[in-house]
Amino acid sequence: MRRLCTLVLACLLLSLTQPVATAHAATLTPTLASRMAAVLAAKTINYYPSNAGWTYLWTNFDPVRVDTDLARAATLGATDVRAVIFPQTFGYPTPTSAYAQKLSQFVGIAGAHGLSVKLTLFDWWSNYSDVAGSTTWAQAIVGPYANDPRVIAVEVKNEIQPGDAAAISWAGQVIPAIRSTAPAMPLTLSVDGGSGATGMASLKSQLAGTPLDYYDFHFYGASERSLAEIRRAQNAVTPSPIVIGETGVSTYSGTEGEQAAYLARVFRAAGVAGVGSVAPWTLNDFASGAIPPNSVVSTMPAQYKFGLYRTDTSAKISAGVVSGAWTTGTTPNTILNLGFEAAAIDSPWRNYLPAAGTAVITTEQPRTGARSARFSGTTRSGSNLPSLLTSPITPVQGGQAWHAEAYARGINATGITEIALSWFDINGTWLSQAEVVGDDISEAAPQLDSTTNQWVVSLDFKSEGQTKWAGLTRKAFQAGATEPCYIAASAFGSSGEVHCSVAVVLDKTVISAPQIQAVLTGKSQITGDFDAVSAKQLADQLNFGAIPVTFQAGPAQTITATVGSQQLEAGLLAAAIGLGLVAVYAFFYYRLLGLVIFLSLFLSALLTFGALVFLGRSIGFTLTLAGIVGFIVSLGVAADSFVIYFERLKDEIHEGRSPRSAVPRAWQRAKRTILSANAITIMCAVVLYIVSIGQVQGLAFALGLSTVLDLLVVFLFRHPIMTVLASTKAFLSPRVSGLGRVLRSSPTEESVSSRVKEA
Repeated sequence: MRRLCTLVLACLLLSLTQPVATAHAATLTPTLASRMAAVLAAKTINYYPSNAGWTYLWTNFDPVRVDTDLARAATLGATDVRAVIFPQTFGYPTPTSAYAQKLSQFVGIAGAHGLSVKLTLFDWWSNYSDVAGSTTWAQAIVGPYANDPRVIAVEVKNEIQPGDAAAISWAGQVIPAIRSTAPAMPLTLSVDGGSGATGMASLKSQLAGTPLDYYDFHFYGASERSLAEIRRAQNAVTPSPIVIGETGVSTYSGTEGEQAAYLARVFRAAGVAGVGSVAPWTLNDFASGAIPPNSVVSTMPAQYKFGLYRTDTSAKISAGVVSGAWTTGTTPNTILNLGFEAAAIDSPWRNYLPAAGTAVITTEQPRTGARSARFSGTTRSGSNLPSLLTSPITPVQGGQAWHAEAYARGINATGITEIALSWFDINGTWLSQAEVVGDDISEAAPQLDSTTNQWVVSLDFKSEGQTKWAGLTRKAFQAGATEPCYIAASAFGSSGEVHCSVAVVLDKTVISAPQIQAVLTGKSQITGDFDAVSAKQLADQLNFGAIPVTFQAGPAQTITATVGSQQLEAGLLAAAIGLGLVAVYAFFYYRLLGLVIFLSLFLSALLTFGALVFLGRSIGFTLTLAGIVGFIVSLGVAADSFVIYFERLKDEIHEGRSPRSAVPRAWQRAKRTILSANAITIMCAVVLYIVSIGQVQGLAFALGLSTVLDLLVVFLFRHPIMTVLASTKAFLSPRVSGLGRVLRSSPTEESVSSRVKEA
């Protein structure tokens, strides 16, 4: 029974198609101008049935499903539908009557729902050498609709390649032929998203002799930059108009909320740019097997999930966005889900660095509403933290003032919490370059102003830095009332003169933002509520930024003074115990040589302490618990070099040499091993310092520093003292020197000489 009803309805649709077309042709003849007006305002939907994509639309043509889908599109607010036609499917170079009838049915069904049709003629086409056949086929397809107001435009070729000379030559010949058949039909070409504005400009230049009526821009780039990209496309073909013939994003790898926000940004950007026609790709998701297997598209999972509707015809949140844009001209900010209230599938928030930690939406600690996002157990990736990202749907333009708020609350939190507002240029490059950098500063110093008796920070610049600083302060001081920094400064409610501020940024953190009171061409001062400590702190931060290689501020834990002192005491105690154990073992095993070990370690400790004092006073280096660990590890490195030397000394004595002659020979052989081992340790410390952050860098720095100092002690103290000891009587005593059995069992030089002579 269901099959019979379907057949009857299909026949009814077929019978209605041709008379409708005839009636339109007889009563209303469109002009090029009227059609262009319709094109530029069309609310176009790209369409294939969810079970029949691309050529399957026509080979498995189902008028009942088409009718249902186009009714849904009309309810959504669409006024136009795109029909893509394939020469190899319709019959080439002469279309078959059966497929011509299917196209007529499609146009009739669309018209019954108040939808006009745009035809795309050549898709999946590369036979550019057959101009005659292409012309015959195109004229046969377009001819019946030359004066039919239901068809408003023809896209001659879908996503033509501007760099393909054969394709451009073919288009230059086919376009005039179609115009001769349908002079009132607007003609266009599209380029793919990769070609973009550059491809459109090339297309316009190459087809100057056969200009298009408008240009079809397919946009699949970052939606945050959609306004800039649309304006690029407009500038590329001006004064010709453009439409956005395809745009969208798949929900295969992202959420449906991300798709909704994407389309909202594109619609808003198009409105700002004055582009009146935006066509989402596509109405429906595709079911498995719906895309012909001879197309590479069928192998791409993302291609199945671009629809506004799922395969079961249920609407995604993006359908509401498109409907609002088409019917009311508005796209609500609520789709950004700023309070985390939406279901996960409808949220546009994106996880950044999920491998380092992801957010969990919870009912704990909400600020407004009922939900919040919770991070726990996170790690870092380089200088970055895992986070949630979102972007406004209103396009960013120069001269705007933006206000953004984010709230975070730590619950037994450790480490740091960062809230960042980032800006990107049209190419997606993060705008981080400062106009004046730390290397431009000659010196920053805390001073007590003799006039006001207030602490200030004085700044001296290098010659080139002074020029840049003067330019920056001139822009800030002379900014007009319409400029963003002036508007932002005014928002703070200053009762006096309003001037822009200059942000001083260290490690992506604003450490000071003084308001510029004049164009500063010489020595400058930063004033404020400083005391001696805070003025010195800011001056130190400015000076550190002036060093080409700096110690960067790392992650910090906020702990009490008691806990901090306990950690430091525990670290120092561990270091003392480690040093003591090494000394005990050295005296037990090496006796007199153990004294050499102990004195060497003590000297290394003194040098290390001196280095720490110097670094602390010169660049503010602070010893951390991780640094103490590095120094403890270095004890093992130092002890290892002793073992290498002394065991080599034993080997030399065992081979028959006297202690006095064995010392320099053992040193020459052990020296290479000691240098190699310490070089490897230093390289490891350098690599660890470069690739790590925070406390791990402290460990790497301490390990590298102590290893370098150990080498100095080895060469400047240990070997000279061993040379001196080798000439003493105590060194010749096995019980005192620690060489023990080696000295007792080693042959004398005379006996060795005798055996050689006897042999």
